Amino acid sequence: MNDDWIDDELSRSLRPPSEKAPAFDDTVRAAEARLAARTRRLRAGSGLAAIAAVVAVAIGLSLRAPEAPGVDLGIEEALLTTTQWTAPSDVLLPAHEFDIYRDTPALPGSTEALEGTFL
Repeated sequence: MNDDWIDDELSRSLRPPSEKAPAFDDTVRAAEARLAARTRRLRAGSGLAAIAAVVAVAIGLSLRAPEAPGVDLGIEEALLTTTQWTAPSDVLLPAHEFDIYRDTPALPGSTEALEGTFL
């Protein structure tokens, strides 16, 4: 089998292009111009974002409702003590028959204090 066509393709792909590469100074000037334009855009965008944040804070402060003097906090306490919450998945669990924390007797200790450590 003749693989000369592979060598021809490889030499064609590695051959330098017919057009000349731009000069180094031109490339550096173009990169500096792109960087300067990007910097200007970022500064303008960050300035606009700062102005928008200040305006949003000012509007938020002006629209805040004044706090009523003498607010009764007993309502919050009543809500916290009288409401219950259960997980939606509690329906899938079997009904518990005993409370493990209250109904299980205390287990005896594994070692006596004077006998040493448990190995």
